[in-house]
Amino acid sequence: MEIGCRMRNDRARQERQVMKWTVGQEVFIAKSNNARTTSTARIVKVGRKWATLERVEGRFDLETGMLDGGQCSSLGKVYVNEAEYRTECELNAAWLAFSTKTQCRAPQGITIEAIRAASVALFGVPS
Repeated sequence: MEIGCRMRNDRARQERQVMKWTVGQEVFIAKSNNARTTSTARIVKVGRKWATLERVEGRFDLETGMLDGGQCSSLGKVYVNEAEYRTECELNAAWLAFSTKTQCRAPQGITIEAIRAASVALFGVPS
């Protein structure tokens, strides 16, 4: 399961690298606080590693979209738009629902071929 998460994150990171962040672009922000607050902000500066947001929103990593938390953990994540955020939420919820159905032992009647096919479909490599 950890491999799948890592691969999804790598894929998202590659897609973000292709994404061109621009000054004046409005972005969607999901804070990591208990309230799970969301907001929008405009990019006011784009550097090599960081983009700076208007007001007190701070800056975010161009590659990962994570808000800079300084010496602490990230304050949240920046998305291109709300649709991208909702898609990631749905993906994570679906993965959690799927992963809770898996067991320590193979279910009765499943074949090795089925397990390998699922591994290829999910992770791109046979188990």
